[in-house]
Amino acid sequence: MKKVSILIPVFNSERYLAETIKAGLNQTHSNIELIIVDNGSTDQSMLIAKMYESKFVKVYSNIEAYASSARNYALFKSAGDYIQYLDADDLMSPNKIKSQLATLKTQPEGHVCSCAWHKFVDKPEEAWFEKQEVFGDFSPVDWLVTSWNGGGMMQTACWLVPRNIVELAGPWNEKLSLHDDGEYFARILLASKGVKFCDDAAVYYRTNLDGSLSRQRSRRAAESAFNVCESYRKNILQHEDSPRVRHALMMNYLKFIYEYHPQHNYLTFLARQRIEELGFQNLPPYGGKKFKMLARWLGFENALKVRAWLKSKRIVSVENVPLR
Repeated sequence: MKKVSILIPVFNSERYLAETIKAGLNQTHSNIELIIVDNGSTDQSMLIAKMYESKFVKVYSNIEAYASSARNYALFKSAGDYIQYLDADDLMSPNKIKSQLATLKTQPEGHVCSCAWHKFVDKPEEAWFEKQEVFGDFSPVDWLVTSWNGGGMMQTACWLVPRNIVELAGPWNEKLSLHDDGEYFARILLASKGVKFCDDAAVYYRTNLDGSLSRQRSRRAAESAFNVCESYRKNILQHEDSPRVRHALMMNYLKFIYEYHPQHNYLTFLARQRIEELGFQNLPPYGGKKFKMLARWLGFENALKVRAWLKSKRIVSVENVPLR
């Protein structure tokens, strides 16, 4: 029976950690190990983790600042044939790993497995599901192009990855503070032969948490988001340089400009340069419904200027302005 390593980075997760550990221990696939790495928590997270320590649950402390460092350390300490990442506030269905292993067994060696994810706030039984285009079987490039063109994303815990693919892809980039999971799993996919979707497995993603990295707009967050776009471009073009790939890359840079203009003008200027280097001059409408309407009238870049002016007048979003 193949061994699966469940890797859990922890930082101040005392409210949820016990439930997450139980979700790992309650897997119907019995040959598992949990590697828990605490990233300098100041609450009771480490004490809670230690309560579950056993031959199946190993607990370590890591002084580095970000989850990517904890994941790399957990991977170094793991011994599984397959790698399962699990954030300290998320959950998995009990059959998740067993069902995905069975799915991978039907495929040629070199595939990774994904599954659906459900959002919840407090109770997983109240989770809601939103079907996305990426919920399916894909070649690596097809999956990335679909995702980057607005077809959705895959939560970190959804993936089950053979160890040899993890080793081919390389470690998590510890210099990134935002979207490091997208950058990492893009490399995982490009190191694989394809994605197989498992209908019988599920992940429960806890949302609306305070301090969510995805809400940050700091200089460090902006630099991380831009560098992720750069990594996408560098890696996928080595596999396929085609109009569809260039369009998908353009959409990544366009999203970056939309999110970080005008707070980080130098980075958005670089993103605009990258779009031109990819062969695009005119930018398509992107963003919320009303912003898209404004962009169709004025052009994307003029619409950004209008949005910035509205914010300077304390009108939070163009979406709050009635358009006739």
